[in-house]
Amino acid sequence: YGYIRGIPTLPVTLVDAQVGYYQIYPVYGAYVYNTNGHTDFREGDYIYSVDGTQVFGLRTSPVEAIREIVRTKSVGDTVLLKLKRGNAYVTLSVVLEEYVPFDSSLDIQE
Repeated sequence: YGYIRGIPTLPVTLVDAQVGYYQIYPVYGAYVYNTNGHTDFREGDYIYSVDGTQVFGLRTSPVEAIREIVRTKSVGDTVLLKLKRGNAYVTLSVVLEEYVPFDSSLDIQE
């Protein structure tokens, strides 16, 4: 396969984005950069929490915090996400997919 199978991931592309300051320290949110065709998400959503664990407004990487939570689960499990969409909050139930890296194909020649 060219990658390790069975690693769970969310079906969207996330990036860390600075969302403000707490005292003099910047705080970050996990910004939905690309929906990858998943219609429940919108580009520009911020993930606020995953299964009740807040990941929005951290002073470290919320994307890494989300990965740590998701990696304790299995492909096909469902997680409950709370999203910040503009000034509203949206709750989604999302099925985890298998992580497949972009460069996963092997070109093996004999």
